[in-house]
Amino acid sequence: MSQTGPARRFDAIVIGAGTNGLVAAAALAREGRRVLVVERSADVGGQSVVREFAPGFSAPSSIDAGWVPPVVTKGLGMTSPPSVKPDISVAVALRDGGFLS
Repeated sequence: MSQTGPARRFDAIVIGAGTNGLVAAAALAREGRRVLVVERSADVGGQSVVREFAPGFSAPSSIDAGWVPPVVTKGLGMTSPPSVKPDISVAVALRDGGFLS
């Protein structure tokens, strides 16, 4: 009896299209596997997706959404993105009139 359905058409099913799921799917696909990625959200990228958390204010859920471990970029045949250092500093006003910078 031959198999039909998703189990027959795909070698792997990755649940979740966050950063790790997408990397896993890409690695499997590079090895010639047929991969299905399933994501419940309308957006892919997991914690790296920028979301509005208050009217007019948006940020990624993750503290460091842009960093990719060098072993991952090497394994996928990619070059690591350059590090970005902002040209501005950040200071926070304190109650006593001073600043934390």
